[in-house]
Amino acid sequence: VVHPSGPSGQALCVTNNNSNSIQSNNNVIEMIPRNNKKRRSPDEDIKNHESKKLGRDVNVVPPKNVIHTAWEHYRSYLESAAAAAEGSEEEQEEAGDEGMQPDVDELYEIVELLEQYVHAHTLDTSLEFLKSCCACSSSAKNNMLYFPNVESLLPVFLSMVYLHLGDHAISQGFDENMQESDEKQHGQNEQQSMRDVEDYLHKSLSYFPLNAAALSMLANYQRMNMTASLEEICCAYDIAAKNARIVRDNGIAILAQEEQEEEMHGTDDSMLLKEWVELLLLDGITGSEYVGEIDEDENEEDVSDGDGDSDRDGNLDEEIVHDNAKEEEEFSMSTVEATCSFMAGLLHSTLNHHSEALCHLSKFDITHRIHPNIWIAGTDKLSSSAVKRSITNDNIPFQPIYFTGDGVLPDHLYSRLCTVFSPSAMYWKETDYQNRGYFSFYEDICKGKSPKNLVDDVILNYLLPLAQSVVPSEKIVGYEFWTHTRPLRANLGHQMHFDTDEALLAQEKKVTHPVVSSILYLTGNKEENRRMAGSTIILNQTPSSSDIATEAYISHAQNRKYTIFPGCCLHGVLPCPGSIEQYSNKVSKGTSTERLTLMVGFWTRRVPDQMLERRLYGPCSPLPEPNEEHTWVQEIMKGYGNDNSQQDVIPKYTGQVNSDVLPTVSPAWEDISGDINSRKGAKLQIPTALDHRFFVKNASSCFKETLFKNETF
Repeated sequence: VVHPSGPSGQALCVTNNNSNSIQSNNNVIEMIPRNNKKRRSPDEDIKNHESKKLGRDVNVVPPKNVIHTAWEHYRSYLESAAAAAEGSEEEQEEAGDEGMQPDVDELYEIVELLEQYVHAHTLDTSLEFLKSCCACSSSAKNNMLYFPNVESLLPVFLSMVYLHLGDHAISQGFDENMQESDEKQHGQNEQQSMRDVEDYLHKSLSYFPLNAAALSMLANYQRMNMTASLEEICCAYDIAAKNARIVRDNGIAILAQEEQEEEMHGTDDSMLLKEWVELLLLDGITGSEYVGEIDEDENEEDVSDGDGDSDRDGNLDEEIVHDNAKEEEEFSMSTVEATCSFMAGLLHSTLNHHSEALCHLSKFDITHRIHPNIWIAGTDKLSSSAVKRSITNDNIPFQPIYFTGDGVLPDHLYSRLCTVFSPSAMYWKETDYQNRGYFSFYEDICKGKSPKNLVDDVILNYLLPLAQSVVPSEKIVGYEFWTHTRPLRANLGHQMHFDTDEALLAQEKKVTHPVVSSILYLTGNKEENRRMAGSTIILNQTPSSSDIATEAYISHAQNRKYTIFPGCCLHGVLPCPGSIEQYSNKVSKGTSTERLTLMVGFWTRRVPDQMLERRLYGPCSPLPEPNEEHTWVQEIMKGYGNDNSQQDVIPKYTGQVNSDVLPTVSPAWEDISGDINSRKGAKLQIPTALDHRFFVKNASSCFKETLFKNETF
C-alpha cells in the first residue's frame, strides 16, 4: 500500500513475516543493504547506539543535498507502491510469483543517508511511555510536535520509513507462509518473522512516539499473532486513536500557518514544508487526505474542533489553531483514528468492557449495538438467570435447535471432514478462499440417491434427517454448502447477515432464503466450557420485520455440534475472546487453532433453475471436476462411486443424538443514540473491511436495505 492508512495500516488481515532484518530488544536494527553492500552486525549496531546520547537536541542537521536525495528516494518509493497497488491482473502475472512489489531498496537508501545524522527520540516504546507522550503532547513544553522546518521533521521521516519496512515485512511474510509446506520450518520462520516485524514497528515508534499508524499496525500484528493480551492491544488502539487526532490537528494547523507565510513571502522552504506535512503527518500517520475546499453554503456546521476536543499544539498561535475551519474541511477525517477507535470499541466489547467501548463507539454515526448481555453470554459468563430457553416465538418459523452426541456424525466421517477442510488442506488454496469472496456449491436431493462424495454422504445421511425433522411439512429438494475457517488468535467474528439466493437478489431484487440454515462445528473448541472460537448469534429478526429483534439465540462453538435455524433469521459470529494462555495451550497440545465450520442451507426449490448465469466458484456453483486443478474434489470422492479405496472404512452407524432449543438472551439490541448524539462534531466512518455490523444505524431497517446495495457477487 502507498501509506499506512491503507489496508495494512488498518486492522485487516495480516500475518507473519520471514524478513531478513534483525533487531535487538532495545530497538536497534540490522539493515538489509542495497546491492549486496556489507551488512552491519547487530552487535555493531548496539554499540553504535549505546555510544550516542538520544534526543532531538543532539541531532546533526544533514546537508540539504542529503535531505533532498532522501526525499526523492521516498517519493520514488511511494510511486512504486502506488503502481504495485493499482497494477492490473496482467501486470501482476507478468511480475511473477511475488507480484508487483514496492521498491523497498529506496527505503534502505534513506536509512543509510539519514540514520547517521538523526537519532531516535527514545529507546522506550512501552505502552506506559507512549501513553505519557500522548498525555503531554499538547503541552507547551513538549517539542515533539514543533515543526518549524523540514529538518525538524526528519525523525518523523525515519519513523515513516521504518513503518513502511514493517508493512513490507508483513506482506512478504504473508506470501512466504502461504507457500510454506514444511511445518517445522514454518514454525521457525514464523517466530523469526514475528520478531522482525515488531522490531521494525518499535523502531518506527522510537523515532516518533506519536506515530499513530505504526502503533495501530503493531497492535493489529500483535492481535493477529497473540503476542500481547487483548487488554494491552485495546490500550494501544486507544493511544493510537488519540495520537491520530492530535497529529492531524497539528498538521492542519501547520498548513494554515504556512499558508500565511507563503502569502507573505512565497518561499520554497514553505512549499517544501507543506509537502512534508501533508505526506508524513496527514497522509502517512493519520490517513487524512486532501479532498479540496468545501463550499461554505454546503457545510454550515461548526467543525473547528472535531469531536469537541480543542487542545492542540501549544507551540502554535492559538488563534491560528482555532480559526482553521476552512483548512480542516480540505482534509478528510483520519482513517487511522477511525480504525483504532473502532477496533478499541470492538475489542472492549469482546472483553465485556462495555462502558469503555461506548466511549469509542460514540465517535461514529450509529444508533444501536448488540446488547452487552449478548456479548457476555457469548463468552458463557452471564448468570443463568439472564439466559433462558425460549418456548415460542411468533416472529420466526421455528425455534433454533442444536444437536450433540456421538450420533450426530460418525468418527470416521468427522475425521475425514476435518482433514479435507483443515487449514493446510489444498481446498483453501485451490478455491482461492482468501481472495475470491463468497462462493458455495449446490446439489440436488433425489429419493434413493446414493452419496457421490464425502460431503454428500455427511449431508444426506446425517444432517438432512435432522433438518427435515424441524420442518416435516416442507419438501427439501436441494442443499447448498460452504465452509469457513478463522484463526482463533485473530478471529473478529463474522458479520451479521441473512442467508439469501444472491443470484436471484441481483437479478430480480427478490429476497429468498433456504427453509433451514445450519452449522456443523468441526474444530476450534474441543472442551465444552471454553468459548475460544466465537459464538454464533441468531436473532428473531427477518427482512420482513418492522421492528428490531427482541431475542438472540446463542450457539457456542463446540466440536461436532450441529445447529439449525430458520434461513430467514439475521445471524453472525461474535469475535473470538481467546487469551494468550488459551491459545498457547492449544498449540502445545497439538489441537486445532482454527474455528472450522461447514454450513448447509436446505432449499425447497431448485436454486440453479432461476440463475441466468451459474459460474464455477460463485453462489450455488456446481461442484468442480475432480482433476489436478481441484484435487480437493478428488479427495472427497475417494471411497464413493467407482472408487473403492475407502469403502471398507464406511460402516453403517447409529448413535445417540441429544437435542435442545438454543438458549436466548433478551433484549437483542441496545439503543445508544442518546450517547452518540451527546457527542458533538463530525463523525468518523466505520472502516468497511472491519464492519461486522455489530454496531449499526437504524437496526430495524439497515440490514434489509443493505441487501439491495451490494449486487456484485
